[in-house]
Amino acid sequence: MVVDKEDLVITLRALIISRPGATTLDALAKDYRTTEGESIPYRGLGYRSLEEFLSATGEFIVHNYRGETCVRAVLREEQAHLVSMIAKQKKTKTKKKNGEHIRPPFPPRHSSALRYPNIPSVPAQRPSNHIQHRMLYRPKQQDVEKRAQMVVTRPEKLIAIDPIRLPMNSGAIPKSSVNSRIARTDPKPRPEIRTVTPATQGKSLNVRINRQSSLISPPWTPSPSPPIQTPTTPVIPPVGYKEPEVPMSVTPEPEEVVLDKNTLVPIEHLANYCKYMNYSEPHYTYSCCTFKDGYRMFQCRVTIVNKTYCSYPEHCETMADAQKVAAALAINRLSLEEEVKKFPVCREDDVVIAGNLLDILKDYKHGISESAIPEYFRKKYEMSLPENWRNLLYKYSEFCVEDIAGRNIVYSKVSDRPISDVINDLDVTVFEQLQLPWGSEMWTIQITNPVSTTEIYGQIVGENYSQRLNMLMDDIEMATMNAMPPLVAIEEIQEGRIYLVTNNSNWSRVRVDSVDLNNQACRCFCIDTGEQEDYNELYECNQNYLKLPHQAICFSLAFLEDFEGNRYANQPLNDILSRSQFIARVMTTQKEFEINNNVEGEMPIKVVLMNPEFPNLENNINQTILETICNKTPPPQLERAALTLVKITYVSEGGDVFCQVKDVGLTGLTYIQRLTDSLIADEAKKHLRKPLETECPDIRYLIQDRNTGKWYRATPEVPVSLMNTLHRMYCIDFGFSMEVAEEDIYQLEPLSQALCKFPAMAIKCRLYQLQNMTEPIVARIKGLLSEDCECIMKVMVSTSAVPQVNCYMRHQGGTFFCVNESIKIEEELG
Repeated sequence: MVVDKEDLVITLRALIISRPGATTLDALAKDYRTTEGESIPYRGLGYRSLEEFLSATGEFIVHNYRGETCVRAVLREEQAHLVSMIAKQKKTKTKKKNGEHIRPPFPPRHSSALRYPNIPSVPAQRPSNHIQHRMLYRPKQQDVEKRAQMVVTRPEKLIAIDPIRLPMNSGAIPKSSVNSRIARTDPKPRPEIRTVTPATQGKSLNVRINRQSSLISPPWTPSPSPPIQTPTTPVIPPVGYKEPEVPMSVTPEPEEVVLDKNTLVPIEHLANYCKYMNYSEPHYTYSCCTFKDGYRMFQCRVTIVNKTYCSYPEHCETMADAQKVAAALAINRLSLEEEVKKFPVCREDDVVIAGNLLDILKDYKHGISESAIPEYFRKKYEMSLPENWRNLLYKYSEFCVEDIAGRNIVYSKVSDRPISDVINDLDVTVFEQLQLPWGSEMWTIQITNPVSTTEIYGQIVGENYSQRLNMLMDDIEMATMNAMPPLVAIEEIQEGRIYLVTNNSNWSRVRVDSVDLNNQACRCFCIDTGEQEDYNELYECNQNYLKLPHQAICFSLAFLEDFEGNRYANQPLNDILSRSQFIARVMTTQKEFEINNNVEGEMPIKVVLMNPEFPNLENNINQTILETICNKTPPPQLERAALTLVKITYVSEGGDVFCQVKDVGLTGLTYIQRLTDSLIADEAKKHLRKPLETECPDIRYLIQDRNTGKWYRATPEVPVSLMNTLHRMYCIDFGFSMEVAEEDIYQLEPLSQALCKFPAMAIKCRLYQLQNMTEPIVARIKGLLSEDCECIMKVMVSTSAVPQVNCYMRHQGGTFFCVNESIKIEEELG
C-alpha cells in the first residue's frame, strides 16, 4: 500500500493536538493504531524510526520530558486558541480504594528515648542560619547545671577534653581552630584591628613605588594546629570556662600605582605600571636614520597591550633618549586615558549634545580643532562625549568644518542666539509637508507594500514625488561612497527617530518602532515604502536627508473593506498589486482626509485601482481582486485520507451530524462574527437592508434569532413564498434550521460582498455502518455528540454526496473510543 506522507502528517497532527498535555511516542503510536488499525507506516517512507520521521517533516518538535521522548505539533496561528482550550480540559483524578484514607505509620522512636526513658530530654534548638550552624554555642547556665546532673548519673559516658590554647607567640588564628569560632561568638568587644596606612601619601610615584617594594611581610607564620578528635558525645565546657583572647592583625594591601606626567624616570615607572596592571612587559624596538653629514637620529617604539607609542617626531641623538621619550609619551597617553575613564559618558540625545557643543564653540570665533573638542567638553560638563559625536558636526547645519593644513577646524554658525533657542530648533525634525494632488481625481501610484485590503502602501509617481526620492537616494549612495559626511553606526538607538539602513546596497530611511534588546534588533518602518523589517545596524541620518517628506502613503481599496482579516486575501494582493503601477480613482475628499487626520490620526485614502493602459471603472482592479479572493477561498471539507479534528455544531433528527473543521472553522467563524457585528453596528448601511423580494433559493440572507438576539447567515430551506410571513431558513455555518419572521430577513449581497461570498462553514456527514437511525439511536448520538464538543472524523466512504465517517472521542482519562462502535455494541446488547 502506497503511503501518502502529507496525509500521514495531517493525521498525526490531529492526534497530537486533540490530546491534552504531553504526548509520548508510545501514546501517539497507540492512538494511531486505535484509529487506523495499523502501526504508523514510517518505514514505508524510508525512515528508520518514528522519531526520525517526525523530526524530518518539520511539522513536529521531538523533545525529552521527564525521561520520556515526547512530541508536539508546530502550531499555526489559527491553532493556538484550539490547543489552549484542549489544555484546559478537566482531568480525572484516581480515587483511593474504597474511599479510605490510610494513616501514615508512626516514625520509629529515637534510640536515646529507648535507652534512657526516665531522663527528661532537652529540646534541640536548630540554628537560625547556616553561619550559626557552623559555630559552637555557649550553653546557658541552667543548661550547664542540668547537664552536670545528668553527667553524674552516667560518668562513664563523658570524655573530658582540655581547652585548646594557641601558642602565645603566634599572632594568627588558624582557620581550622575551634577556639577561633568560639572567640567570634564571644559577646565581648572585638580586639582592635590595626590598619597599616602608607606614610608616604601625597609624595611622588617613585617614592611610593620604592616604599611599596620595601614593605616587609609580617614576621609571624601560622603554626599548625594540633589534630582534634571529634567526640561521639557533645562537648560540655566546665562551669566558669573563659576563652583566651587572641590578638588579630591585618596584612596591608598593595598600594595603587598612580601615573604622574612629571615623572623623572619614565622607563622604570612604565614597567612598574604594566606590572601593576598585569600587562606584559613593555616591548621596545629601535630604528636609526643616518643623514649625509653623518648626523644620526634614533627612533623608539614601545608596545603595550597591542598599542604602540613612538618617539617620532622628536629628534633623539641616542638610543637611550629615544627610549625615554617613547616611555614618557606612553605614560602621558595612559594617564590621559585614565583621566577620561573617570568621567561618565554623556547619555543625552543628539540634540542636547549638539547644543552643548555649540555653547562651547560660540566663545571661540576662530574655531577649535576637532581633536581638542572632547577635552573642552570634559572640562566644562565633566562628562565624556559618546563615540558618534563627530557625526553631529555633519548632521546639523549649525556647525562648519574646514580643513586647514591637514587639521579639521570646527566653527559655530550660531553666535548671538541663546543656546536654549538653538536646542529647540535642533530638536525639530523638519519634514516638508507632503502636498497631495487633490486637484486631480486620477493619481498614478506605485504600490510598494500591500498589507491588507485596507492598508496598502504606495508612492505617487511624478516630478515632486518619486523623482525627488530617487535623487535623494542617489545623493545618499554617493555620500556613503565618498564618506562625506561620514556614516557612523548608532549604538544607543531611540524609538521614534529616523535613521538610515542598507539592504543589498540599497539605502532607506526608516523610523524605529521598537527595540529588542535581547536579540539586539530594531523593528523599523520604512517611511518611503511602508515596509516593516528588523535591522541590526542603523546609521545616523543627516539633517539634509530629512527635508524630503515621507513618500509612503496608505491607501485602502474601495468596496473591499470587509475583506480585511481574510487570510485568503494576502496572496491575491501580492500577486496583483506588488511593485506595479496603477491609475487610482480617489474616492476620499480632501476635507474628509484633513478632518480625520486631525481627529483620529492618519486616514487611508480610499481608491479604485485601474489598469494604466485601459483605465476603465467597469473593469477595475478592485473587482478583479474581489473575484480572485472569492475563488481562492476553498470550502471546508473533511480530509479524505487523513484524520480531521472537528467541532460538533448540530445533530439532526435524522441522525445527520453537522460539524466545523477546527483549523478553518476557528478563524473563519471569528472572521464572520467580526464582519457581522460590524455590519449590524454600522448605521450608514441600514438603508442598504433589503427584505425578501424573490423566490430564488440560491440567495444568501442575514437573519436574526429573536430569542437569542444572534445573527446568522442563511438560505431558504424550502422554496420561498412571498405570501407567508414566516420562512424556514437554514443556517449555513451551523447546520440547523429555524423559522424567521419576514422583518428579520435581509439580503446579504448589498450589505457585504465578503460575507456573501465566504463559503459555508457547516459540513454534513453520517456515521458509518449506522443505517437504521431509530429514535433511540439518534438520542444516543445526541447524548455523545453534544454541541461544541470536539472529536476526530475519519472518512470511510467518500463516494456519496454526504461522506460517511467514523467518529472518535476521548474518555476523560485520555484514551480513544469509536462512537460508531460504541453505539453498535449498545444496540446489540440492549
